[in-house]
Amino acid sequence: MRGSIRHRAVAWRIQNLQVYAGTDQNGRKQRVTRTVPGPDTKKGRAVAEHELARLVLEVEAGQIKVAHRLTVAELLERWQRARAADWSVKTANETAGMIRRYIAPHIGTRPIDKVRPVEIDALYALLLERGGTDGRPLASATVRRTHTVIHSAFAQAVVWDLIPTNPADRAKPPKVIQPEVEPPAVDLMQRALEVAREDIRLYAFLWLAATTGARRGSLCAVQWPDLDFERRTVTFSRALVDGGPNVGIHVKSNKGGKAYTAALDDETTAALLELKKLERERWFAAGEPTMQWVFVGTSQASPIRPDSASRWWRQHADAHGLEGVRFHDIRHFVATQMLGDGVDPVTVAKRLGWSSTNMLFTRYGHFIPERDREAVDRHAAKLRTIAPTADGAVVELHPD
Repeated sequence: MRGSIRHRAVAWRIQNLQVYAGTDQNGRKQRVTRTVPGPDTKKGRAVAEHELARLVLEVEAGQIKVAHRLTVAELLERWQRARAADWSVKTANETAGMIRRYIAPHIGTRPIDKVRPVEIDALYALLLERGGTDGRPLASATVRRTHTVIHSAFAQAVVWDLIPTNPADRAKPPKVIQPEVEPPAVDLMQRALEVAREDIRLYAFLWLAATTGARRGSLCAVQWPDLDFERRTVTFSRALVDGGPNVGIHVKSNKGGKAYTAALDDETTAALLELKKLERERWFAAGEPTMQWVFVGTSQASPIRPDSASRWWRQHADAHGLEGVRFHDIRHFVATQMLGDGVDPVTVAKRLGWSSTNMLFTRYGHFIPERDREAVDRHAAKLRTIAPTADGAVVELHPD
């Protein structure tokens, strides 16, 4: 079996190894390549020749699949199988969906050793322009996640010695542009709560959402034991998530298994107590001994689905002239209102279920009032005990 070494005079000095591996079914020559570091010196050539001999043996033994026979789609399929044990059901489904919608239709048939950075950049440009539903632009964050999939798969191909370098290393994914947060106005949320009084289930659900800022899946997964009416608190320890067509809706513990507790106000507490009384009567009439879920779905034994909760809100909003407000916007409302009222960011982040303020400042930093002047004046007042006057005399200060 023949092989060759080619020195590449680049800044980091590498040498390309190439081994002839016969022809494919169309009669085209097939080669396996590998890159080794080292200058074009006697010692460097000796190292390269040793690696070339090893590569020849691996090809002859069938330990390396010739890259020409492996397409991008085939690589992605292998990569998914290799990573499946490390992924959650949600991650696996989201990854498969991105591959199916954004990658396979465009570069799926390309041999993996023929893909170049310029092709990947062209794919990102296409997705940004018309990669979404009905040819609409795709969000930069989604294109960035698509890049993560492509880069990870090609990185694995390098580890498997299928290709010498990762073409996605030199591709340029778009910077993520965070969409502008537009929380509902206070008067709109007041109206949404007021007109919901006719339905105690919806009323309690909206008050809990509008005062805790909890995510939709967390609200749907609240159970009666999570509510402490004596201390007026609710504990969020799980969420309902959609695992896709193969798994469906299922309960998932919070990330890292960490629960968090939020205080309840009087109005929310009263609404939940009224709902509990109503649900107890319904359960007693049905002959059920215990209640579990606070917000039940079509069956009293199962919680309301997250997508059903969104439809519930949508129907309520449309019926009362509250168009244009998504359910998730209620979470934005809580965050921005509390920050605007001067609540410290650590408290707000904790109430929203975040372990740090990083995400809070990223999404809502511009809603935090500018208090730099107030801060320095208060701080300086603690340090000053005397102050000079115009004639050089001093006046003792007694800061409050």
